[in-house]
Amino acid sequence: MRGRHWRGVAATLVVLASACSASSSHRVVLDGRARYPDAEGVVVSVTPQQLTLDGGRTYRVSSVVQSFSSETLATVPLLQRSGQYVQVGLDGRTAVWVAAVGAVFTSSPPLVYYQGVLVRIDAKRRAVFRDGTVLQLKPGVPGAAPGFARAEIDPAAHLVVRLADL
Repeated sequence: MRGRHWRGVAATLVVLASACSASSSHRVVLDGRARYPDAEGVVVSVTPQQLTLDGGRTYRVSSVVQSFSSETLATVPLLQRSGQYVQVGLDGRTAVWVAAVGAVFTSSPPLVYYQGVLVRIDAKRRAVFRDGTVLQLKPGVPGAAPGFARAEIDPAAHLVVRLADL
């Protein structure tokens, strides 16, 4: 009986350990590593269970979702992201991280401004910033030199339309 008991305990521990590692495997490390979003756009609606971006793209929200500011990496309330431009990390159709990029300015055309320290423009013409934010450049938009820079994002196209040294 004693041997069976320990085998049962061992099996339970293996299951628990794999469940813990599975739930944490999608956590984004906020140490400046590049974060490549699976989706991005303006938050149309958000509840603790569901996130809807422009264009009607709807995702479930993980019970352990990470919601943070792209620039400061500080935790921010997910439910206060409505109307903001965000980047989303997905596990299937479930949002596991949401990075608040910025407010949408109702200029003509609408723009989102993002400032940070540009590290490089990669081979796929993505601007990679020191805080880990990665933004796709619109074709034809010139890059900027590494250093403090401002990106102007077209929130409808999800593309940087201007990248300027500051």
